[in-house]
Amino acid sequence: MFILGTANFGNAYQGSMRIVDVESAYNLVKEFIKLGGQQLDTAEAYGEAKNILQALHNLNFTVGTKINSKKLLDGEDIIQSIQSIEEQFENKLNYILLHDSEFLKEATSENIKLFQNYLRDYNIKLGISIYHQCELEEALNRFEKISLVQAPLNYLDRRFLSYSFIELCSFNNIEVNYRSIFLQGKLLHDYNLLHPFFQNFDEVKSYYADFSTSPFKNLLIFNIEFIKSITDFSKVTLGVETISQLREIHSIVKCNGCAAEKHSYRKVDFNESLCIPMNWKLR
Repeated sequence: MFILGTANFGNAYQGSMRIVDVESAYNLVKEFIKLGGQQLDTAEAYGEAKNILQALHNLNFTVGTKINSKKLLDGEDIIQSIQSIEEQFENKLNYILLHDSEFLKEATSENIKLFQNYLRDYNIKLGISIYHQCELEEALNRFEKISLVQAPLNYLDRRFLSYSFIELCSFNNIEVNYRSIFLQGKLLHDYNLLHPFFQNFDEVKSYYADFSTSPFKNLLIFNIEFIKSITDFSKVTLGVETISQLREIHSIVKCNGCAAEKHSYRKVDFNESLCIPMNWKLR
């Protein structure tokens, strides 16, 4: 089973008009657990999501959360942040993912050690959320142990399937979790409904041309089967809005018959302007 993302719990995330309220979140997480899931992924930047998850404390799940590495510049700030998260989630906190890792170089060794020792004492895994491999390399230089890394992976962005990345993680016993398999939902849109910014990329045109020649009936199946063809799907973070979506994705993940529909996905070159959301020019 995949990891359930919670960015849309209480928030209008990435342009979605559907906000998952407390009652809907309760039913969604309950169904997720029933289908075999347990791990939820959230972040400080998700705002109301953490409060909604706190209201679901009686359900049997674990939580991983992202925090900004800038907090490492203040030893008290980083510890207070983790303590606050622990109070919200009680015994459910499984891992902390640092992001915006440019601040790792500025953090003092004293603060790094204080942070590591606290996580170790409370049996919380340390991970890092990255956009570039150099961020993981920098984290390995600063920390004694990185337990997991979260990186983007989708049809248009396959950098983190490289031999160097996989070997780096394997050598350091780092668990790899993938995210953004639908490129923040853009890969599930009809081409004509895409923002003109995306329509100008040849890689996007090639993506839709590849789908049109595939045996898969919709883009959701096309993308999930792409991930299944190259990696362990249980290490992917996905966000869903409704129970029907959750069940549909679960059925695709578990579908063994789909594997018989072999499709040779086209090769694509990485385009940073297209694949890194901070570079999107949507105005």
